[in-house]
Amino acid sequence: MRFVARAGGAPLVWTPAETRVEKVNDGIIKVTTRAESDSCSLSASITVEFDGMIRSDWQLIPKGTVTLDYLGIELPFAAKHARYLYSYPGSWGNAYNAGAAPAEAKDMEFRPFIWLGDEERGFCWFSESDRNFFVADPKQVTQIVPGPEETLLRINMITTPTALDTPLEYTFGFQATPVRDNPEDVWDFRICHHGNYGIEDKPYNLNSNVVYPAKGSINPVEGTVEAWVRVAFDPDIEIQDVETRGELNRKLFTLSAKGSSDEFGFYWNIDDRGMRAYLKQGDAYPAMVSTRADWKQGEWHHVAVTWGGGMLAVWNDGQKAGESPWNGTLVPAPDAAEMVFQCLSGHFDIDELRVSDIARTSFDVTKAPEVDDHTLLLDHFEGLNPLLVHTRPEKGPAGRVSGAVAASGPHGVCLASSASDKPITMLDRLAELGVRTICFHEHWTDIQNYATTTHGAELTKLVQACHARTIRLIPYYGYELSNIAPEWRYYSEECLVAPRVGGYHRLPEQNAYIVCYRSAWQDYMADGIARAMDEYDLDGVYLDGTANPWKCRNTKHGCGYVKPDGTIGDTYPIFATREMMKRIWTLVKSRKPDGMINVHQSTTMTIPTIAFATSYWDGEQLGGIPRGQWSLDLLPLDAFRCEFMGHPWGVPAELLCYEQPYSYAEAMSFSLLHDVLVRGQLGGNLEMESKLWHAMDTFGRKQATWLPYWKNQEVVTTDSNDTKVSLYSRGADGLVAVVSNLGKEPREVTARLNLEALKLSGTLSAYDILNEEESAFPTDGVIARLLNPLEFRVLWIRPTGKQ
Repeated sequence: MRFVARAGGAPLVWTPAETRVEKVNDGIIKVTTRAESDSCSLSASITVEFDGMIRSDWQLIPKGTVTLDYLGIELPFAAKHARYLYSYPGSWGNAYNAGAAPAEAKDMEFRPFIWLGDEERGFCWFSESDRNFFVADPKQVTQIVPGPEETLLRINMITTPTALDTPLEYTFGFQATPVRDNPEDVWDFRICHHGNYGIEDKPYNLNSNVVYPAKGSINPVEGTVEAWVRVAFDPDIEIQDVETRGELNRKLFTLSAKGSSDEFGFYWNIDDRGMRAYLKQGDAYPAMVSTRADWKQGEWHHVAVTWGGGMLAVWNDGQKAGESPWNGTLVPAPDAAEMVFQCLSGHFDIDELRVSDIARTSFDVTKAPEVDDHTLLLDHFEGLNPLLVHTRPEKGPAGRVSGAVAASGPHGVCLASSASDKPITMLDRLAELGVRTICFHEHWTDIQNYATTTHGAELTKLVQACHARTIRLIPYYGYELSNIAPEWRYYSEECLVAPRVGGYHRLPEQNAYIVCYRSAWQDYMADGIARAMDEYDLDGVYLDGTANPWKCRNTKHGCGYVKPDGTIGDTYPIFATREMMKRIWTLVKSRKPDGMINVHQSTTMTIPTIAFATSYWDGEQLGGIPRGQWSLDLLPLDAFRCEFMGHPWGVPAELLCYEQPYSYAEAMSFSLLHDVLVRGQLGGNLEMESKLWHAMDTFGRKQATWLPYWKNQEVVTTDSNDTKVSLYSRGADGLVAVVSNLGKEPREVTARLNLEALKLSGTLSAYDILNEEESAFPTDGVIARLLNPLEFRVLWIRPTGKQ
């Protein structure tokens, strides 16, 4: 680092006077130093902390009255490592503050935090405020000056002649990254956000179904849909205490299309006490068949609906139970539709699903159905496992499974909402998927961002249930003070950021405003977290915005500063927020060495504060953008490598996705290329993530060498810049390849692996982890897959026979 000053048109030449080590212990080294010039003295107190964070408190002391022409610092970086530029703060709706370092000189306003680095390392400068900055052009405080060998970060403090007769004081910070090694990361933590009171008892009943594409799988002119179903409800239930009788209907099958009100359906109707088939066109029902059946809960029955030849009919256990004249074709048209078979808890379990292109007139219910010339789809649900994504039909397209599990049926495996007659709970399902950490969001307590809860008995019960399943539970703490907190009347004026911002509304009726952790609220929260962990045996904390050094001018707790014009300037309390995070790390890790400090910090990579997170969760800044814009224009790959990847920072990262502007699967197409998971929810996304957890553990991800797409050209060549491939290599034991189409058009993507360089030989197979399909891998090392835009495959390429 270079300290540059000019007075009277000439540079100040500094002579070191003395440097003394003032303090050394396990946590810090403190040094004082002094230098002299003809017109000024320079003194500094420098503190180096155990994680490499450096704080420099320094003074420029004039000898008499001195007119200073210029004051600044320069930090030179090797150009080859200054590939990315990150600055704080960012903004909602874009990732403008992270990305490739500029190719030409770049001027910026005061930025309290600046980082330059590459995919593996970096270095940052930070300052809580621009106090004592006197710059003629406010847009030229921060300057990035690239060169062939050196990239310069210049911070200008004084650029206009300034008369000094009293000392100027500054406090700067510096830190190198990555801040630490991480023997465990988010692939080990396996975090989800399904915390809630009672999930240990609540039956798992999340829209369990299997969905097939209708195109080619159903004949709209004539056909049959049949299945074996288990009656998972009481058909003789008395109708009482329900808002509508329709609540007691039990779903089985619908043919439907997005954007269309037309529907063909087959379900058990409470009024009929039997199966009903219907065709809905707009608001009309041109065809309907009602039947009655004497069923008992727990029984298996064969049901079928047929259409064609002028008739719509319903069959029970091989016998026609009802029919109605109807001439027409099914709607919606199969080309744009899908077939949904429900297996909700308390509805039906399903086995032996067959769709035919004729209206069958007889059914052999003594055995499982078989494929014949008229079979379009036959799914026995065999070969499934608890981590269901796709079925493996004997004929027809695979069904996409959501929420359902494999259970015992009349002819082998069936699809059910629960694997046993005892309903599976939500917590059991999370454990079954392999979840190891559950975040319990803000509703664990009635008061926003509060340290205690009135639901103590429920929380204790939930924690014990989680621990019995080897799952951590971490509750929400944030960045606000609620106006229904008892402390509001005493602490709000002192502790909130100024000017007041926030106003988050939730129930019970309250508004919560952003608090500054330079205030006494830091002590309250740290003490409260410690007490809650001790009382409820919690496993750490989920911190929402807690690590963000929010802009503040509240002089009541020490933020803000008086400008020469008498107004109050902004402060970004980085050091105080760091102390808060350091305290939380200490109190969590002293109680639970494997405890979690999971930070949600979207847009904020102030590493002096984020360093005390076990992992961070980034991406909400883009979640309010509707679908339609190209995802990689909104979140370019260079921005991802800079802010969202974790590796150059030394803190493991996850991506947050709200299904817009990109879907969960689309987000995975680019996040997995960077070794970053997208945190999933039940209903398909968490199930997908679960398959990756288990497969990568079995493969041995920790023992593998990661070869990301920007540094693997010696072992991978691709057909296009839009084809990206990242590898995890274990030499002769195999590799996992993430292959993504990041182009805007569907196409066959190809990539060629240098098998010799990757130490792979002999007969190889490629196992598609998410689709659960294995195939021979060609000896020329070519991967070829037809992929839609932002579609991907995760292929485990291994010696044939190796599992």
